[in-house]
Amino acid sequence: MGLQADLMEVIKVSMGCPDLTAQQMKSLKQTSQMQAKAIIDFLLKQTWTITELKAMVELEEIKTAAPIQADVLPSVTTTVAPGIGVATSGGGGATVAPGTGVVSMGTKGVLIHPINYMKTGGQGGAMIAIGHAYVGKPAAKVPKQDTSLEKNKFTKVRLHKEFLVAM
Repeated sequence: MGLQADLMEVIKVSMGCPDLTAQQMKSLKQTSQMQAKAIIDFLLKQTWTITELKAMVELEEIKTAAPIQADVLPSVTTTVAPGIGVATSGGGGATVAPGTGVVSMGTKGVLIHPINYMKTGGQGGAMIAIGHAYVGKPAAKVPKQDTSLEKNKFTKVRLHKEFLVAM
């Protein structure tokens, strides 16, 4: 039953007469319709508070409060091409053939293990994350839910009695 039908039933029961005349039914229908409108208008004037929400979060920035240390691989070598300037015990020179050398500005010579960011106590100290949650479009999908659906079963809103504008 809808709000108006529920109100009609309540009024009918409170009147104590299950059989109403045509005029009484007309008055009852008009009264319940006006009451339903008043209730809906009242509810629509309220400020609602979301008490539970499931939404996608987009992080614009994520960083740690401290540096992260990494392990150097046990063997880091580089091939030096012929003709590259080098420092020797006798002064400056150049390589004449390919060879290995000490890496001073190389790549892929440090192994960073999977990073464990946590609100507190993770690698690099406390995590600092800045972002926002979308409710509605253009939200991406939450597993098994689509946050862009206006009608859904995963967002709950509660009206707190102490915040009512009027009774």
